[in-house]
Amino acid sequence: MIWPIESSISHHGNQLAYDDGKRQIPYGSLQSAVDESSIMQLASIDVGDYVAWSPENDFDSFLNFWTLQRRGCVTCPISSRLSNSKRYQMAEQINARWLRSILDSKDKAQRKSVDSHRPDDPNQPATLIFSSGSTGPPKAIVHAMSAHIASATGAAEIIPLESGDRWLWSLPLYHISGLSILIRCATAGATVVGLPAGQKLDTHVLDKLKVTHLSVVGTQLRRLLAEKTFPPRHLRTVLLGGSSIDPKLVEGARNRGVDVRTTYGLSEMASQVTTSSVDGAPGASGKLLENRQLQISSTGEILV
Repeated sequence: MIWPIESSISHHGNQLAYDDGKRQIPYGSLQSAVDESSIMQLASIDVGDYVAWSPENDFDSFLNFWTLQRRGCVTCPISSRLSNSKRYQMAEQINARWLRSILDSKDKAQRKSVDSHRPDDPNQPATLIFSSGSTGPPKAIVHAMSAHIASATGAAEIIPLESGDRWLWSLPLYHISGLSILIRCATAGATVVGLPAGQKLDTHVLDKLKVTHLSVVGTQLRRLLAEKTFPPRHLRTVLLGGSSIDPKLVEGARNRGVDVRTTYGLSEMASQVTTSSVDGAPGASGKLLENRQLQISSTGEILV
């Protein structure tokens, strides 16, 4: 399995991989942090195992994600907003084991070599997330790491992301929009900026954390535009998606000097399918990105 963070560990060692204002780790220290993680020492998980947990947007979840990927597990983040019974039901549905239960078991004492081999097949399942369930029961969607990387490289065609850039991790890991931020930053050597628990998304925190890239839905952008100090000085690009796009909202943001890029995507495609240019029509979703195919059926259905 491809571990996309390896390139950044090798080439961007001095750049921060994660920063939330309190916890920081450079790419050069991430390898040792992963190797020393209790997850790497477990004897009771193997390559290809489905492992579920309810992540937060914090350092521990960031490290857990990359450590599980290093072990060759299929990571299955499940929303912490759901009831315990619902979460356990979803984990059982996909035959996944709970990470907390594994760590708390006696198997924790059985050390496993950190040199355990990961498969080299980039098309092996790497992640499983559930759809939002907006059109029916949530669906379990499996992606290989090759799909995530293809998504990230295609997205970079329209929104450049480089080493030293800082993308706010404001969307949950159990949504494709939040997961894709981790992959984009890993492939570019950019920094995942954690939003501290309970911290309101506002201009002050964006400025304090020196955020350069931001992913939001319409409601979040509307709230930010209500602040007189928005946009903050470091912010370069805002990726707007998640629902139908209000052209007036886009126009209002651009009139304030905000580089807003509208996008259409879906979980099954590992995030973005189309994304607009800086001067794209405010009500449109932009052009088709690399590594994607799209057509409109005779009945008007979008096929990707």
